[in-house]
Amino acid sequence: MNEVRSGASQEEVERATELLNQLLSFSSHDVAIAFLHHHRRHIPRAFVELLKERVVHEIRVDIDRALRLADLAHKAASLIGDRQSLALGYHALAMALDCSGQYARALEFYNKAEQAYQAEGQPVEAARLERAKLPVLMYLGRYQEALQVAQQARQVLEQYHQSLLLAQLDTNVGSIYERLAQYHTALLYYQRAADVFQQLGDRQSLAAAQTNLAVVYAHLGEFENSLQLYQQAQHIYRALGLHLWAIQVEHNIAWLYFLRGRFDHALKQFQWIEAEARQHGDITQAAICRLDLAEVYLQLNAFDDAREAAELAAGQFAQLQMGYELAKARMYQSLAALHLGAFEQSAALLKEARALFVREGNEVYQALCDLYGSDIAMRQQQWEKAIALCQAAHEVFHSQQLDYRVAAAELQLAKIYLLTGDLTTANSLCEQAWARLEPLAAPWLKYQWFHLKGNVRERLGDTAHAYESYQQALSQIEQMRSTIHIDEFKSSFVKDKLKVYEDLVGLCLRDGSPAKQQEAFRVVEAAKSRALVDLLAGALQMKSQAQPDQQTTQAWNTLREQLDWYYNKLHEHETTPGARSVELTRQLRQKISDSEAELARLLRHLQAQDPEYVSLHIVASISSDRLARHLSEDEALLEYFIIDDQIHAFVVNSSGLCAAQPTGSVSQVLRLLRALRFQLHKPLLHTDYTRRHEAALLQFSQEHLQALYETLVEPVAWALDRPRWIIVPHGLLHYVPFHALVDEQGYLLERYEISYAPSAHTFSLCRQRPQQTHDHAMPALIVGVPDTNLPHIADEVERIRSLIPGAQALVGEQASLAEFKRQAEHCRFLHLASHAIFRRDNPLFSALKLADSWLNFYDIFHLRLQAELVTLSACQTGVNRVFAGDELVGLMRGFMYAGAPSVIVSLWAVNDRSTAELMGAFYSYLRQGESARSALRQAQLAVRRAYPHPYYWAPFVLIGRP
Repeated sequence: MNEVRSGASQEEVERATELLNQLLSFSSHDVAIAFLHHHRRHIPRAFVELLKERVVHEIRVDIDRALRLADLAHKAASLIGDRQSLALGYHALAMALDCSGQYARALEFYNKAEQAYQAEGQPVEAARLERAKLPVLMYLGRYQEALQVAQQARQVLEQYHQSLLLAQLDTNVGSIYERLAQYHTALLYYQRAADVFQQLGDRQSLAAAQTNLAVVYAHLGEFENSLQLYQQAQHIYRALGLHLWAIQVEHNIAWLYFLRGRFDHALKQFQWIEAEARQHGDITQAAICRLDLAEVYLQLNAFDDAREAAELAAGQFAQLQMGYELAKARMYQSLAALHLGAFEQSAALLKEARALFVREGNEVYQALCDLYGSDIAMRQQQWEKAIALCQAAHEVFHSQQLDYRVAAAELQLAKIYLLTGDLTTANSLCEQAWARLEPLAAPWLKYQWFHLKGNVRERLGDTAHAYESYQQALSQIEQMRSTIHIDEFKSSFVKDKLKVYEDLVGLCLRDGSPAKQQEAFRVVEAAKSRALVDLLAGALQMKSQAQPDQQTTQAWNTLREQLDWYYNKLHEHETTPGARSVELTRQLRQKISDSEAELARLLRHLQAQDPEYVSLHIVASISSDRLARHLSEDEALLEYFIIDDQIHAFVVNSSGLCAAQPTGSVSQVLRLLRALRFQLHKPLLHTDYTRRHEAALLQFSQEHLQALYETLVEPVAWALDRPRWIIVPHGLLHYVPFHALVDEQGYLLERYEISYAPSAHTFSLCRQRPQQTHDHAMPALIVGVPDTNLPHIADEVERIRSLIPGAQALVGEQASLAEFKRQAEHCRFLHLASHAIFRRDNPLFSALKLADSWLNFYDIFHLRLQAELVTLSACQTGVNRVFAGDELVGLMRGFMYAGAPSVIVSLWAVNDRSTAELMGAFYSYLRQGESARSALRQAQLAVRRAYPHPYYWAPFVLIGRP
């Protein structure tokens, strides 16, 4: 039995409980109202109070039921007629209306309840109502009124020492300030409330307070604090059996990971969409949502997530008896298992999918399952089975006149025979496939054909024809640019594409002649720029910064959309069971051919308009001789390229290519890097630990840095006889702080000026950029967004401003997105000190925190900067992932294309204090006339004297023009 606070007698409580139980037994609302009228002379006040408490319970479970019960409480109070009962009835109805989103009506009844309590001489209950209506006022946008009401309630609650109600009041006031984006003020209120709930043992209220705190910490970029609080709240909700609230926290956690760039975790928020669909009774849409998720995961190579989503979708489609969708779900499960190495499971799932497609009468998808089955058998080295399945698929595709699928099956057969050593048959199948492919507009297959042909010819010892085939494969890739058609082999397409570059580079290096070594360098350059270029060109829809010809840009976007549409229509047409129109197939293929030709023409037009745009966004290579013209006599460029487990190094100086040879292995470097990263994170621990073990921490780090030097640099040190180096990393080498490597004489930084570049070509473009005239530009714009976690940002900003006369600063709330855009285009130096998020899944959504927004890639890309240097300082959140998958490249390229030839970024999470000192020293040296590369080196050397460990002085690197 619920507690009754109104002072009713035991007899009245028992009578009220009896009436309530009878009332709750009625399924009809009208019958319940009639029951109230029948007993109107005998309804005790305690009945309304019990009914109100029932409403409090139901609003957490079933809003519609809560509304019905609240209406009954209101009617019962009206029948009783006294002010106390009316206050209870108004209160119950106000709460239910509030939770159902009917805020205007809720406020009306909150006010009536408050007035009734005041008239009854119950100021605490009136204050309780004022506390309760604060969120309603907030949602209605009446913030100042809400704060005034809160102050009135606080005076009463403090007078009567109502600590719990005061804590609840603080929670609601905190929500108002959070909504106003005054996060630090919100934190004060939320934390004060949480402390009281903790003291009183109110676990449910504590969980709500923890959730509120977590939301604010997420806004402030404090990921670990936010995640920990969410997990604590979720644990409490589960322990209390409040599963719906626990699921809501799970959604918040998924969103938190999204903000951190953890795309795999973020996608789980789509589970919320599925739940929403189920709540509204649309089970089919919920299942389709899961199926779509599985397909997206496959495209992103997130195979574990793909398998899970496909499995859940399959279970739902089985219940719904949707055969075609179930078959696709099983096929997606199979593909995920295949890429995860679970070949037997993949085969079983594919067999089930095929049987379902048989039942559906979809012959094409049956054959597609056979082709995937051939891939499974091939990976298990079950050659005869692989051949039989591929031949079965080939027959169906041939009978259905699906030429490009026939060619795909022939390419699969040729690959099998190549792997089994039957080079003659493999070569014959290649020729057979080419007869079918040559007239088709299928560059995604032609590139694979040329690559396979090159592999066969190389194995036959015909290196000349292998070289030509690899070149043709590269030509096909170049033609595809960012409009690569995505077929069922998309999950392996990117890897296969990069393998062409690797095979051609390896072939050239094995030749060993100077000409072929130079060719290898050119191909390395094309390979390194390609992955990012495809991403940028595809996502930006060819938005050229030159933009005098808007008609051309619009035509490009339209053609891109049309081409995707034609690809999809052709796929849909050729996979539909039954007879197909040969004429329609011919027309669609012609449309594809015409669109691709028109895109090529427009690209040449855009190239003439903006050659630098094309250089940065279209795969291009640069020869070592051309690069040498952009290197001074005292510079050497060291570029790396990884083929399988072998790292290759190229050294170019002003005389040309002077070294091209292997260095260490990827596995060896990976082991050393893991050990180094561990050491670089140790200084983040408690300072007492750092002080006690300072010498040992430094020694261990130097040992790893020396081992990396011996593996990566020492083999080509003989060619690096210049005092200034440009490092072009590759893959995991983006983690390596080359300037901090140690040889027998000490850190390389002590003797060399070292800068970095994403590729030799972008380095040359940055160096070729004309020097800006700064006659009318401000000397510097310094943007700082400090918080409690980065308190020294304000000091850093002030120090830099004092070093550069005329510099402007945007600090804290001044650093809005609009103000940044207004001033950023008119400065010589642009310095940003704030939190940063670098997106692993898509560099285009990397962003820097401003006062009211995030400065993302698109904002940067469309700027027209005059700045000769952009510095990204004190990026604490996610910085250690900057180079993990080349994510910073997207953000950095945005600044470079916007006009900045040089960018300074950090390789790992930085120390706030040492960073402020380093940046002050850097600009001091810069003001004295040093180059950016020299100024950064001297600043790092200066900071090293005070902070010997590389963690403090080595994170920052200069990328672009030195």
